Formats: sequence, structure tokens, C-alpha cells
Amino acid sequence: MSGPNQTVQEIVGRYLDGSSEGFDGLFSEAGGCCCTKDDLAPCGEMQGDCEAGFLATPEQAANLGLSTEDCPDSPFWITRVKPDEQDNQESLSGI
Repeated sequence: MSGPNQTVQEIVGRYLDGSSEGFDGLFSEAGGCCCTKDDLAPCGEMQGDCEAGFLATPEQAANLGLSTEDCPDSPFWITRVKPDEQDNQESLSGI
């Protein structure tokens, strides 16, 4: 949808899709949550402190020094630092 009546979710989704950085979704350090750009804010509450980031496995997130304790069953994380691309494609192929 394009026009004056876009939701914040639509605007953010378009930004993530059009970014030359290759962002995969959003994360919040304060909230310990994350979402992919294909499923933005599944909880229905996009927060003002969400940041654009890159898809990572829980292992990759832990290697980057992030705590994965908030969502131990999550198959993915969105991080500020882009994990190694080859590892990412192999590890996240089923998501």
C-alpha cells in the first residue's frame, strides 16, 4: 500500500525491504524480542526502541555476546551485527 494512510508497520516494512543494508527484521535490546520483516510485530506491539538488524541463529547471537535467555525456544534472532553470510544461509535455511 502506498499513500497517506499507511500504518507504521507498513512504513517500517517498506524501509526494511528497500534498505541497501539488507536488514532482515527488527529487535529491541530492552524488550529482548525480535521479529522478521516478513512477520513484523507478531505480538501487535511494535515498540519505539526497535532497531533494524540481521537474522542470526541463537548460536550466532550467543557468539556475538547476546543473551538468548528471554526466548530460549526461538529458532532465530535479529542482531545489530551481521553474522557471517555463508554460515547464516546454511543455518537458517529452514526458517
